[in-house]
Amino acid sequence: MGVIAAVVNVLICVGVPLAALVYLLAKKRSHLKYFLLGIAGFTVSQLLLRLPLLNLIQGTIVYQTLGVLLPTLTLFLVCLSAGLFEEPARYLFLRFAGNVTGERSGKGDNNKTQNRPLPHQGRKNSGSRHQNKPSAQQASSRPHRSAASSQVAGKKELDLKIPLFYGLGHGGIEAIALVSINNLFLLFTQQDVLNSAGGMVFLAGLERISAFMLHVALSFVVYYGIMRAKKRYLPFAVLIHTVFNFSIVLLQLGISELWYECVLLIESLILLIVSVRLIRGRKVSG
Repeated sequence: MGVIAAVVNVLICVGVPLAALVYLLAKKRSHLKYFLLGIAGFTVSQLLLRLPLLNLIQGTIVYQTLGVLLPTLTLFLVCLSAGLFEEPARYLFLRFAGNVTGERSGKGDNNKTQNRPLPHQGRKNSGSRHQNKPSAQQASSRPHRSAASSQVAGKKELDLKIPLFYGLGHGGIEAIALVSINNLFLLFTQQDVLNSAGGMVFLAGLERISAFMLHVALSFVVYYGIMRAKKRYLPFAVLIHTVFNFSIVLLQLGISELWYECVLLIESLILLIVSVRLIRGRKVSG
């Protein structure tokens, strides 16, 4: 039973990001960069920064003493560190994604400025009827200026696929790095350990499902804050991430691992629904 559960875990951890990647390559190549940015966001914030630093800190006497005297506080600080590293990275990478998306509007503004006649040119040409007639180049530029102006003045709906694929990239590389590699190692080297654990092995896959929904939801929240120029959504995302991770304290209070994973699943599902409601149909200046 444990071997089957480990295989299911690998299918979840690898299958979800792989399915997203195949879809992007087949139908949405323009959004592939957001998926890759999500992979980069987790790689930089966790694999290159937080986890190496956390390993160093956990080897110190101060950390070990704090863990013995104040275990709940120590657990909270560890959970808080995940939010403090991952959410600013999510903000920076999604802000870069938003800037890439908004480049067209910026070009329109530049064209509008470049096509505007200089003041001394207008005074110089005012004495000639022939020179007052618009040239073909000036005439052709007028509709372009109007289109650029309307694009800047108008509003467009937020692209839900940007935070969606960012979250899948972020959650996908996390699932592969933290769960699937470990399960594959056990499948090939220690199947007796998996069989002794039985169906409880599947709880790791269930937790990854919750994590996928969490990362997509947090990407929605952070992206919405970026596009609406509201910085308060970043600390809000850090708080949500910390509370979600700190739910592990329920295990110290005596709740079973199965019920703990069910709590995480419910939390992430509610968060995903709320975040989709927050961003769907909202418009920003385009």
